[in-house]
Formats: sequence, C-alpha cells, structure tokens
Amino acid sequence: MKRILQLSFLIMVCIPVSVFSAQIPPFYLDSTVIIGIPGENNTVKWTGSGFILGTLIDKVHIPKQYRTYLVTNKHVLNNLDSIYVRFNSVEGSQGKDYLIPLKENKNKLWVGHHDNDIDVAVLSINTAVLKNDKMIYSFVQDDAHVYKIRDLIEAEVTEGDPIYLLGYPLGIIDNNSQYVIARFGIIAKIRDMLKYKGKGFLIDTKNYPGNSGGPVILKPEPSSIEGTKSIKNAQVIGIVSSYIPYIDVAISSQTNRPRITFEENSGLANVIPVDYILETIKEFDEEKNRGVTH
Repeated sequence: MKRILQLSFLIMVCIPVSVFSAQIPPFYLDSTVIIGIPGENNTVKWTGSGFILGTLIDKVHIPKQYRTYLVTNKHVLNNLDSIYVRFNSVEGSQGKDYLIPLKENKNKLWVGHHDNDIDVAVLSINTAVLKNDKMIYSFVQDDAHVYKIRDLIEAEVTEGDPIYLLGYPLGIIDNNSQYVIARFGIIAKIRDMLKYKGKGFLIDTKNYPGNSGGPVILKPEPSSIEGTKSIKNAQVIGIVSSYIPYIDVAISSQTNRPRITFEENSGLANVIPVDYILETIKEFDEEKNRGVTH
C-alpha cells in the first residue's frame, strides 16, 4: 500500500467546452473516492466516502491552476491516525490503496468546520502521486462545478428537484477496483436554508452507512415548467452527512411499558451545502499559513 504525501498541490487543467450526453459527467464519478481504515490481517475496512475538490488559485493564466483537497465528514475521520483511499489504474490493472496520514507528531493534518453542527472535514491531497502512478482520478472545480446557496436561489431550486447521491453505501467495493455507486432522489426540504434559516437541507433517497461524505449532485433538466428556470448542467450542491432515523418502540402487552426500540432508515438524509465546504477549506488554508497545529 502506497502513501500519498500530504502537501498542498497545484494542478493545472484545461477542460474543453463540450456538451455532456450523460446525466452525470464522468469526472464526477472519478472525483468520488472510498475511504477505509485498517482491518484485520492487513486488510482494509471501507467505512466512508469523499470527493476531491479543486479551488481555483490562478484565473489569469491558461491552463487554470487549482489546489486540491479531499472532502468528507468529520465523523469519518474522527479519532483516526490514518485512512486508506483506493484508485483505479489507467492501465486496467489492479487498483491501489493509498495510505493518507491524519496525524504527524501528534498534530492533526486535517481541519473540520469550526461549527460543531457542520459535519465537514478537509485535508490537502497531492494528486501528482496519482498522475505519476497512472491512476484514474479527477476533481470538482469550485469555479465551474458547484452551486452555492446564492446559486441555488438564482436557479430557483426547490423541493422536488431531482438529485444524484454518489458514494459507497455499506462499503460495497470490488476486490481489485473501486467504482462509485450512484443513487437517484429528490430534494425533500430546502426553502428554509435558502432563506438562511437553516444550515442544511434534506434529500429523499436511500442513504446508508458508507455514503457519508459523498457529493450530492443536482440533476440537469433541460426543460422546465412554464415560468420556472431549467437546470442546464449537473452541479455539486452539497455533501451528505447522515440519514434521519425513524424510531419505533415495542410496547409490552402485559405491562404496557416499552420493551424494545427499533431504528429504521426514514429515507431522508441531511446534506450540508457547498458554502460550508468552502469555508472549511478557507479555515484549513488559514491555519496552515499560521502554522497552527492541533
């Protein structure tokens, strides 16, 4: 298993303008990664999802330059010393599991959003290693592929709009490769957040353990109801953090007292908007520039 050095990395890209025929542009699939922890007998237990996001640092020169980060949830990284991330090979051979340290000399190498209610974590990732190893990877560009809250308002996004959730539910992965699982759903509740009365929104889709940290993508809709706007391109609108459980209690017919509690997946999941991801990246960069350690 190979280790990715965690250095801030600048990457230059030049993506030609084109029209995607697929509902989910392929680079979104290649940006989404599976996250694991050391298991028994030198194995890896796959526990979460994440995606690579690039922030534009030079918009003057062509090709544009980005700094790349791995984005996931705080609860995926908490109390860990390292994680594994798997990538597929360009040459079609067996994929590789890369070790990413989360601590150095007892200092934490990742940053979580300062608000305890915002379950977002970021760390820098050096994609030059992946390029040199001929791995398949891509990243979401913050200046082209994301909708922040103001963009959602402008696009008139509302309840019922379709979305895709990318990730690795239940840690489902092939033995020698990794291919993301896409699930379809809709936005269940969002207008309170769009009025800045909430920190997130809800989607209606099957979200299971292992999906945590995966990106939520707004599905493009070329046509729309008269008087509303259509969504021309697929955009990342947030990161899923958890499903909302449905709690049921079994009551004893003898004592009329609760005996057993059952927890079920309600089908609703919490999503944190892109704005908080970008805030966390800013906090990461500021702490790095100040030399702050944890």
